[in-house]
Amino acid sequence: MSNVAPVHLNGRVPKLTAPYIFRLAEKVKKLDERVFESISFNFSRMTSVEPFAMLLAGSVLRRFCSTFGGEITIDPDSINTYAGTMGFYQYAFPGCSEGKAPGEASGSSTYIPITKINLNDLREQYRKQGSYLPDGQMLENEAHSLATVFAGNNKELVALFTYLLREMMRNTPEHSGSHEVWVCAQYWRRSDWAEIALLDEGMGIFESLTKNPHHRAYIEDEPTALIWATKAGISQALAPSSKDKGTDDWANSGFGLYMASQICKKLGGEFQLASKNHYLSITPNGTETKTTYSQGTAVRMRIRRSSLQIEAQRLISETVREGEEEAKRMRAAFKRASKPSRSLMQFLNIPDSLN
Repeated sequence: MSNVAPVHLNGRVPKLTAPYIFRLAEKVKKLDERVFESISFNFSRMTSVEPFAMLLAGSVLRRFCSTFGGEITIDPDSINTYAGTMGFYQYAFPGCSEGKAPGEASGSSTYIPITKINLNDLREQYRKQGSYLPDGQMLENEAHSLATVFAGNNKELVALFTYLLREMMRNTPEHSGSHEVWVCAQYWRRSDWAEIALLDEGMGIFESLTKNPHHRAYIEDEPTALIWATKAGISQALAPSSKDKGTDDWANSGFGLYMASQICKKLGGEFQLASKNHYLSITPNGTETKTTYSQGTAVRMRIRRSSLQIEAQRLISETVREGEEEAKRMRAAFKRASKPSRSLMQFLNIPDSLN
């Protein structure tokens, strides 16, 4: 074809990792502003690949493919085997046959492949078995199933990863307007780092929080929304006249992102939160917000397995207490964490997750 404009995905960014992915996402978005007859993606320089970066890059690539009117091809000689096993190519390029499909790989004690969790599908699975559990309960079961594969027989890591996965997945239907969330994780034995990533393609944090008029007075833009979203008790669901008076065990109390970011920080890890055109990064070096591009909201949690030196529940309880003290000093915040944010419901004899 004439006027072919090859696009080498990693022409300038050879690593599909954070923080490089944030610039790469913006680069892909800018392809919408140019006119091509066809595009060929080449991944030969993609020498390093991480879960969060795969989810974010794949999401923006999928969006681009859905709107691009020309021909899109992938250089078959440039395929990264690891990314293919994790389901990246079929996740990013619908109709692609390279590698495995999302969720096809069985996972192991070192990885969870790119996997789609659809709340409506979960409900249907449980209904077929005659079980009608609350959404939060189903999501915890699913989180526990994933964490058991990823964390092996270390019960404290299983508990912690179940908690983190559940709290992030629980945020999706309540705040994004979407019933789907993508999950991916990897453990690197040599460095001892474990990374868990989640992504939804919903409305984004700024739009979600500012649907509540009590938050509009001080949340004026996306960077501000990201900062406030990681504070204790900040939720779209806040109603000052009735806060902390609900009876629903699974009601949202705005502690999910706070708990995840603080637990990562306490364990010397990293936490990134990307939503629409900005991202927030919390690392041992400090906190910063910068520009990027995301369809909805993506979360990256990264800790060393060996950093968990106390019982997971003790860590969760300590962090909840600190959060509630912080929330007391804020006007538009829930003052108490919900029951799920305080612990894992699985310790209360919940049913086993579906196989």
